[in-house]
Amino acid sequence: MLVVLLVSGFGGAFLYYSMLRGIQLGTLSKGPMLWSRCVAACALMFAACASVIVQYLVDDASYLLILAFWPVFILALEPAYRLVGSGAPIEKSGEKKE
Repeated sequence: MLVVLLVSGFGGAFLYYSMLRGIQLGTLSKGPMLWSRCVAACALMFAACASVIVQYLVDDASYLLILAFWPVFILALEPAYRLVGSGAPIEKSGEKKE
């Protein structure tokens, strides 16, 4: 259970922030398919992580708890996706303005 907790928590965080960084740098284009990978998939990983914690504390918790936590994490991750997607791409460290 600890392995599932660590993999889902750290994997979701790494995937989310790397996707946001790709949008910010302009290497990824914002769209519905990217939203499903960036927000929905990461929220599902965080929901799995939270359900493992609840199952550790409560003996008879159902795995359907993941589906209950999923919209909550989508609501938490959505604003950063919209904020990063609305801004202009930043310069990469190797490029110089002329």
